[in-house]
Amino acid sequence: MKMFFRKLTALAVTLCVALSCAASALSCGGALKLEEISVVKTSVKTEAVVGETLDFSEMKITARYNDKSSKNLTFDDVTLTCGGKILEKRDTSVTAKTGEKTIEVVYESAKTSFTVRVTDPDGNDEDFVVTGYENDVRLTRYNSIVAEAGTAVYGEAEYEGQFFKEENPEYFAGDDNAFLYLPQVTVMDNETGVFFTLERFRSVSSVTLKGETDVLLTAKKVADPSANATGFYDGDTLYVTSYDVKNEYVFTPDAVGKTFVLSVLPSDSYELSRQFSAVSVTVTVVDGYNVYEAKDLAVIENSSIPERIEAFAALKEEKGLTDVNAKAVVFQRDVRLTASDIPSAFTYTVKKPFSYYEGSGEDKKVVASYEEQTFLRDLTFGNTTFLFLRELAGNESFSVIGNYYSLDLSALPLVASFDSEEGVGYGSDYSNASLMKICGTDESIKSDFTVSGRVENLNVIGNANRSEWKDENDNPVYAGGLIFLKSGFCKLDIDNVLLKTLFIALFPEFECSFNVHHVKCYDSYQSAGYMWGAATLNISESNFERAGGPLFILTHYNPTTDKHSYPTMHAVDSTLISNVTGSEIWFASIEGASAIIAEIKKFNALFNPLGKSLTTTANKKEVLNLVCLLMPNGTGTSVISNNDTMGLADITANGKTTTLSRMENNAFGQTLKSITKQGAPTFNVNTESLLYYNGQTVSWAPNFGSDASYADFVASDHLALNYQGIGLMLGFFAAQA
Repeated sequence: MKMFFRKLTALAVTLCVALSCAASALSCGGALKLEEISVVKTSVKTEAVVGETLDFSEMKITARYNDKSSKNLTFDDVTLTCGGKILEKRDTSVTAKTGEKTIEVVYESAKTSFTVRVTDPDGNDEDFVVTGYENDVRLTRYNSIVAEAGTAVYGEAEYEGQFFKEENPEYFAGDDNAFLYLPQVTVMDNETGVFFTLERFRSVSSVTLKGETDVLLTAKKVADPSANATGFYDGDTLYVTSYDVKNEYVFTPDAVGKTFVLSVLPSDSYELSRQFSAVSVTVTVVDGYNVYEAKDLAVIENSSIPERIEAFAALKEEKGLTDVNAKAVVFQRDVRLTASDIPSAFTYTVKKPFSYYEGSGEDKKVVASYEEQTFLRDLTFGNTTFLFLRELAGNESFSVIGNYYSLDLSALPLVASFDSEEGVGYGSDYSNASLMKICGTDESIKSDFTVSGRVENLNVIGNANRSEWKDENDNPVYAGGLIFLKSGFCKLDIDNVLLKTLFIALFPEFECSFNVHHVKCYDSYQSAGYMWGAATLNISESNFERAGGPLFILTHYNPTTDKHSYPTMHAVDSTLISNVTGSEIWFASIEGASAIIAEIKKFNALFNPLGKSLTTTANKKEVLNLVCLLMPNGTGTSVISNNDTMGLADITANGKTTTLSRMENNAFGQTLKSITKQGAPTFNVNTESLLYYNGQTVSWAPNFGSDASYADFVASDHLALNYQGIGLMLGFFAAQA
């Protein structure tokens, strides 16, 4: 994979590849700074009975710093208090009375807390009255997001942050682990008059199976009374068991593919201020694992690589996770992924001072300094780093179901620009590391099986801010950001997903296709999409905007000897914009790149008489919309001269299709190749007409166009430009007066 980014750099010397600038999320200036601490929830009890001794000796706390490094702490490193009283390592003061007890954890300047629910085994323990009862805040938020989806129109401030509107949105739950449904129960302490919300509560549930005729399932108490559980049946078929004190629901495999309504009330063992109405949630059950915390994402991993198996086994043991062969992950909360949530083998810390800079020459200034820095490995176990690798064989599939929640990657370390004793940096190649790879295995390829995946209803926030920051090697800092999704040898559907500040958002490679529908992607550091080899990207009704260079890059792998491994892209009814000036940080760092952009802008003279322009003015700068770049594999000057490049990209907008085609199996492709081989640039909007420029005049290619064909250019929103071994798709603007 190293070679693939070298060829991109070589191409940028002769054409245009860009990065833009935007705000950075790192703290500026100063030494290493503690940002937050968090308690590993599996290391502490959150449920206890009156008089029980709480043992904090195995407690684990994670401290996170502004350089994205982390440190593991124990009880001896922190101070625990409850109600103003400092707690002992083995403590009974917390459980002296029933109720929800908040325990504060303090380490240096940071604090956090967790709650312990103390109950009496008899159940008649609470000295409070229930005063309020509302739906689970997660479901309230979900309903609000679904209601707002699609209400803002393009150009309004709220538009980019809204999902597309679905006709019949569903909330999903997995069957591999418990589904937590926790309505808000507000109570008043009878002794103090203080109001608080119960973390868990004793509940009474009813379950309805949805269908042509709804069926109210029969409730049967589980035989073991200590389980406090109820099974719900249709005849002899058990669909779900509710654990009435934990507010958890465990679905059986028979429930997969079916939809249920869970209706819940507080138990009548509580003192109620009034009669409350039941609240409910409607869920469709899938074969999958419910994700509540970042650590849960480890269930994605099923790699056959021995070193990865060992690394994830250690992580799962540390986090208290069991091995589950999940067919999907189902988000049940917003998740923020940090270095402590991935195997330690994927990161390393360089213990020396670091400084980051902006500007150059006399204007160069330090914008951030650190005593040490934690980095993500670009290569792990001899392979490109994927934080989570999902291998599929046979007719297997895997899904990432977002339920409209967020996956925040902004706290993850970056890949370094330099090699060190601790790890390999990206150097001139920039980051190869990705959050996730979903791919077919060799077995599935040889057997010609179909493997597939799906990502839906998820908001992804990356760690590749569009910033001008450079490190001490004068390399761009955020060029070490993450790719969101790579995939090879399978088919992926990506639907209703928001993607922002990723190094590259979507990366299909080899024999792979991405079907992208209702996706919004903004502020990619390099490109929004990168197609490598025989990869296909199909886009419909989506928005991709503000990449640091070409919005999409298509690479024909080894065009001289391989006439099959070429990329294709099809976009329909989508907004595709990457306005660049040629002076962005990437252009400025590559000799000759800005000059090439200037030459392209000169072609405006050819199209201004048609009312078209390749440039417009934005923020007082002249920009061009560089939608996609088609190029051959290779390095050095051979890239630009390799006239065997093949590939296809077409964009349909306003009922008109513009085609960038370098296929050799038709007369158009053969004519184009013969012209570009002579070094003349060509222009077209379809495969019926072809203009070329010999340095002095513009002419129609033989048998491909006449003066009447200019009408096609006038009607089109895009222009295909080919020069020797490369092709560009540019957006037209209205000619400026």
